[in-house]
Amino acid sequence: MKTAPYLPSLIAAICAISPSPLSASEEAAFTLQVLHLADAEAGLLAAQTAPNLAAILEGFEDDHPNTLILSGGDSFIPGPFLNAGTDPSITPVLRDVFANGSLSTAFGRPDIAIHNILGVEASAIGNHEFDLGSNVFSDAIRPASNGSWIGATFPHLSTNIDFTADPLNAAFTTVLLDGAATPVPDAATQQGRIVPTAIITKGGERIGLVGVTTQVLESIASPSGARVKGFAEPRTGVDDMDLLATQVQPFIDELIAEGVNKIILLSHLQQLANEQSLATKLSGVDIILAAGSNTRLGDADDVAVAFPGHEANFAGTYPLLTQGTDGKPTAIINTDNEFTYLGRLVVDFDAAGEIIISHFATRIAENGAYAATAANAAAAWNVDEAELGTTAFAAGTKGARVKQITDAIQGVINAKDGLVFGFTNVYLEGERAFVRREETNLGNITADANVAALRSVIGGSAPIISLKNGGGIRAQIGAVSSAGGSAEKLPPLANPAAGKPAGGISKLDIENALRFNNRLMAFEISPIGLKAVLEHAVAVWPNNGRFPQIGGMAFSWSGAMPAGQRVTAISLIGDDGLQSAAIYASGGFIPGAPAVIPMVSLNFLANGGDGYPFKDNADNFRFILDDGSLSPVIDESLNFTAAEVVPANVIGEQQVFEEFLEDRHATPQNAFNIAD
Repeated sequence: MKTAPYLPSLIAAICAISPSPLSASEEAAFTLQVLHLADAEAGLLAAQTAPNLAAILEGFEDDHPNTLILSGGDSFIPGPFLNAGTDPSITPVLRDVFANGSLSTAFGRPDIAIHNILGVEASAIGNHEFDLGSNVFSDAIRPASNGSWIGATFPHLSTNIDFTADPLNAAFTTVLLDGAATPVPDAATQQGRIVPTAIITKGGERIGLVGVTTQVLESIASPSGARVKGFAEPRTGVDDMDLLATQVQPFIDELIAEGVNKIILLSHLQQLANEQSLATKLSGVDIILAAGSNTRLGDADDVAVAFPGHEANFAGTYPLLTQGTDGKPTAIINTDNEFTYLGRLVVDFDAAGEIIISHFATRIAENGAYAATAANAAAAWNVDEAELGTTAFAAGTKGARVKQITDAIQGVINAKDGLVFGFTNVYLEGERAFVRREETNLGNITADANVAALRSVIGGSAPIISLKNGGGIRAQIGAVSSAGGSAEKLPPLANPAAGKPAGGISKLDIENALRFNNRLMAFEISPIGLKAVLEHAVAVWPNNGRFPQIGGMAFSWSGAMPAGQRVTAISLIGDDGLQSAAIYASGGFIPGAPAVIPMVSLNFLANGGDGYPFKDNADNFRFILDDGSLSPVIDESLNFTAAEVVPANVIGEQQVFEEFLEDRHATPQNAFNIAD
């Protein structure tokens, strides 16, 4: 166990909120244990982490009579795990795990099945549930009418999304804000449904749940018709905590009117700072389960563990303490994604339903973040690791049932890890904290691959530029060594079982890193248009999914300048890596710069994803096709991501990267060698 670096800050936070904490009643009238996860986003780690997290959760579940199991959303994400989960071989596994001979698999169903096994009782709605459209989300959480799927055995909550024009509206339950005349529904009656607020009863005490979803949903995902409330036009949502507070507070007030005095906000707002701000604008909220930011919080004795793509550190104290407009304390909790940590909050309430914050100092041994390791699973079950097979992973346990699913999916995934396209001598940085704030080597090489794809179509030697969003890079390509407590970043490890050599970049690596497999679009842009696009790219910084990863150009910018005035210089870079032409410097455009520049980007961004203003600043949008040609020009009024608009033979970023590696880095002798 660690010493207590966070304990002083915890005590300071307690005192800042309540200068005389001991003046309030110290006797707990009700104790609640909240076990939680956020951003499950199963990827390559799931086969290791999800079973361990399930075992830890089950080990803790009965330690307190009143236990609530919650999720912060992003239950699944496009990538190898999601794709492999649709393989027909997974259907008999689901049937065996749930003893239901009629079940069949589809996108997201194995992920929801894992949440069902964990015993999740309610979840926020994240953005990634919509990445493949609302129908996929609906099919994953709703019971199938023919009995072929059980659906989510828990509700999803959101107050600020309007589903009226969306296929999910059929699953939406309206809650009337009528001052308790119509009861808020019990969560158990809303399985497989979406509801703004619900109640769960534990030990005779009613606990109110309210949900919120990121206000930039329409810019970063692909809901079919769902709209973020409060914004007149699609894709115009911004983080506006004042607006969100006015939308959420009425549902909190409704719960209070019904006599509920313990309220938890399930919040998926992408940036922990949003939850911290929102907490101070609400009244009556006791706990906020934050999600979307993958922020690791830990208390004094928590031990951070290095997983691939997840550094061994904590970003702050668990829980973060603040207060609402009523002056009462609010505890904010959060964990990292990919099933890497289980969060545990044991919280005492006084007779008035207020958190006794002075008790947190005595709960450090229980509360905090538990890394999903075998050692922690064994500790939760009070056994040696050698005994896990007959205890935490015995037949019928949560750990064993989750493992059945993840092992089956991992088997499908392993078949892809032996298909190697190229080699790297270095770790390719794709961790969220980096690709959303700075240039990385993985961002560079994949952007360069897109340049090469357009070059192969149009030929010539005139500069071609490329831009992709950091948020589209979902994982690193490489491994992290934790030997001796280190966190050294390494090239991909060998996988002898799959025939993968050390340093090999496999189909699995590529699918995991570029999970969305966006399609490529070519278009033409002027220097003025390019500057406008780059200004948008760096207008919000750091830790924003729009942050650019680029190829064929270089630019400088200053975060000290106002948004819209940050870009200070732009140059085009030739295929040889040398400057080809300067087009903007010292506040002015360079005479003689190319009037029109060929550019390649992702169809998601070209369509306005992440708010990118390409349609306002570029022309002649065409898809790059897999036969080495371009499609006819696409009408800009169309949705560039709609199935009826995207050609069947369009090329995707995964294939382009595969071909780039085969062309330039196909052997260990010419492996990619630019460290991040």
